[in-house]
Amino acid sequence: MNKNQKAITLIALIITIVILIILAGISIILSQSESIIKNAQKAELMSEMAKYKEDLELYKSDKITENKKQNKWFEGATLNASGLENSLDYNTKLDNEKGNIKTVIPQIKEKYCDGKTENGELVIVNGQLQFISNNDEEIKIVQGLGIIAGKHIQTSTTIAKDGTIICDSLMQGIRDVDLKDGTYTFEVNGRTSEGKKESKDYKVELINYKDDVTYSLDEGETNKTISLGDTSTDYKMLVVKYHKNLTINEGVTLTASMADNSTLTYKKGMYLCVLGTLENKGTISMTARGTNNLEGENVYLWKNDNGSYEYVPAVGGAGGESVTGYSSNASAVGGNKGTDGINRKTGGGRRRILLCLEEYIVNKFRRWKWNILLWWSWRGNLYEMEFWIYSTSFRSNER
Repeated sequence: MNKNQKAITLIALIITIVILIILAGISIILSQSESIIKNAQKAELMSEMAKYKEDLELYKSDKITENKKQNKWFEGATLNASGLENSLDYNTKLDNEKGNIKTVIPQIKEKYCDGKTENGELVIVNGQLQFISNNDEEIKIVQGLGIIAGKHIQTSTTIAKDGTIICDSLMQGIRDVDLKDGTYTFEVNGRTSEGKKESKDYKVELINYKDDVTYSLDEGETNKTISLGDTSTDYKMLVVKYHKNLTINEGVTLTASMADNSTLTYKKGMYLCVLGTLENKGTISMTARGTNNLEGENVYLWKNDNGSYEYVPAVGGAGGESVTGYSSNASAVGGNKGTDGINRKTGGGRRRILLCLEEYIVNKFRRWKWNILLWWSWRGNLYEMEFWIYSTSFRSNER
């Protein structure tokens, strides 16, 4: 190869390298531009959805004020609307009143109410905004704002005239209906795994948190228990609905409240409904929160697409075998652990013990009987006890 050929080859190599550098630069610029465009689209979507959600709340607030002047009560959970003509409906709507989702959200973009899910569609179902899209990334973004989002409209929940919420499952009813704090009855028509149909009424205590919630330890604390719900002795299920994000930091335990002046709980269950993102570094617990002296029931949590149900069975795991303990000072002997719960069954509790107090004369029987009953009351038992009196001792036994 002569010098001229070597020079031509070197020049060609340099030109090739320069072209590759230029192409790489163009690729980086295009990639950055695409990323910038995507981020801008995400920001735009978040801004629009937040604005539409605010407009919906303002509309409901205005309706409440307007209806009060007419001695009527507007119920936000009855509000429904879509992009279809005359789709607006709510409990106090006049017969001649017409409208659709644009009546509620005047500034809504046409692409969100044209019925085409490829652009994202907005509807109002049971007083709540729903975003329907085939784009998983958009769905996740909108869910982060506390807005119901998915690939299908999530509905089939209705409110009866007496205020009962009729729904396919508890989780669906809580999620789909926008209710203020209070106590409600949810009617669910469920089906057991054996195919048995049954209608169940659940009394629910509902608590709402509209903004982001973070539970953390205070300075100097190593652990903290946060008890949710009231302290009454009314039997009901506790539902806490977080409309945005929930963060539980390390060392924090969330549980249901005990009744006033008692170590017993009257909550039949606890459900945390988080419409945004749940970050749990702590503990969510119902340990030692079994409902006091109440028969179990099937709790229908969710209805699957095939018609079957995810539910908590009425009968949980078996309790532990009974234990006999002997002590002259009424100290406790631990009971056997119950069977672990499977397939959403509750776990079996420890079986209570037998106490024996010996070598006390009969004339002290009444005073010691009171002390034993007080101990059982403190432990929250059913107080089923028997006494046998011997010549110088007596024994108590739980059955």
